[in-house]
Amino acid sequence: MAEELRVLVAEDNPDILELLGELLEAEQCRVTLCPDGASALTQIAAEPFHLILSDITMPGASGLEILDRSSAMAVGIPVVLISGNVDLEVALFALRRGAFDCLLKPFHLDDIRDLVRRVQQLRGLTENGAGEPMARASKPNGHRPQEILIRKNRALQLIAQSGRVLGGTHDLGRLMATILELAMRGTGAELGALLVMSEAEERLRVTASKGFGDTVKPGDEVESMDELWVVAGLPPGSASTVVPLIVKGRHVGGMALASRHSSGSFLAADREMLDILAQQASMAIENVSLYTAVESSVFEGMRALVATLEAKDPYTEGHSLRLARVAVAICRQMELGSHVENLVRYAGALHDIGKVGIPDAILRKPGRLTPEEYERMKEHPVLSWKILLPFSFLQEEAIIVRHHHEWINGNGYPDGLSGSALPLASRILAAADAYDAMTTTRPYRTPRAPEQAVEELRRCAGFQFDSDVVEALAALSPFPYHPDPRDLSR
Repeated sequence: MAEELRVLVAEDNPDILELLGELLEAEQCRVTLCPDGASALTQIAAEPFHLILSDITMPGASGLEILDRSSAMAVGIPVVLISGNVDLEVALFALRRGAFDCLLKPFHLDDIRDLVRRVQQLRGLTENGAGEPMARASKPNGHRPQEILIRKNRALQLIAQSGRVLGGTHDLGRLMATILELAMRGTGAELGALLVMSEAEERLRVTASKGFGDTVKPGDEVESMDELWVVAGLPPGSASTVVPLIVKGRHVGGMALASRHSSGSFLAADREMLDILAQQASMAIENVSLYTAVESSVFEGMRALVATLEAKDPYTEGHSLRLARVAVAICRQMELGSHVENLVRYAGALHDIGKVGIPDAILRKPGRLTPEEYERMKEHPVLSWKILLPFSFLQEEAIIVRHHHEWINGNGYPDGLSGSALPLASRILAAADAYDAMTTTRPYRTPRAPEQAVEELRRCAGFQFDSDVVEALAALSPFPYHPDPRDLSR
């Protein structure tokens, strides 16, 4: 019968701590439970253990600190770190640093049974004649081949599961940065870059990089991987590897990793991890490309619907495109960045799509609306919001569109938002909408001159419109402002 294992568990979640204790006791282990890192370090210093399980993030001391401290006290004590999905990168780093294994939450009884079995099997390699952990060897970072294989195998399993982490965004830059981080932490590389072939397939564009400083950064282009290492100043004899990115049999880029010294050579297990990550990077490129194509198709279809609605009324034809262009120009004047520019570009183009639910008799009425008709017309922002909301890539735009008829003092509609509760992008659309309405012909009045429209916006600033937005519109040059049609190119 196998000797009883002495196990220390450090976990700040009391429910998980109790569960681990029960699971380990069911496997005939003698368990010491510690609710934080500090008490765990005290216990480790006071008595020997055959196995240590520790959460990565805890008060008092982290799992990595416990790993380092236990390694300094004695060699051969397996330390298993407990990680949630969000800690996957740290888990890979811990495996490289010497952790015996990582348990990903949620774990099951079979995970604990397998862990206990593997530790029992390894005890013959780690114990001396007295059955206690061996004292620290003279080589502080030495690892037996068996341990290296176990860690590498577990790292491969973690990499294979990392698709769940990578599936939450369609931002290619963010995906590439995450994949590169996993690759570098899993292999211990000092330099890393992910490169994608340019549209002309003549140069490689860096989509993510780390360790190069300013010499290689996202957006840079090189002729080849060899040029990448030359630009980076990689010394001769340094360890390096390149894994191709393949999409539908076509070479679309590569993952390049290196260490500045030859002793940091890449193992076969490293290559297996990199192959898996390269496959995920390739799938990410393909998925983002498909997602972008679908997104563009849906957007163009919606824009065509808006154009059809506006074409029914010669007085509003082209209104949404003009509004979007003015809104983009305001964003640039306010230096709000490309993200906000894109939001107002698409929200502006689609802000009136809800008018598809308003009767033509109201939309095309040649005179002023009655109070009842006006109340019906006021429904269109909510209708627009309902149309856009089901599309995941238009969530922010849907909110912006819903509130583009709100007033800064709360007297607008549909929700009566005011001040900072009113999205800035909605405030921009409101001013651009009013500007275009005043400077174009309507059935009930002639257009105002741009200068007159700006003066009216200024008169209403502070209670209907955002003052900063109005001044940004007034500062547009040349003035009277004529938007560039290219401002709505997708």
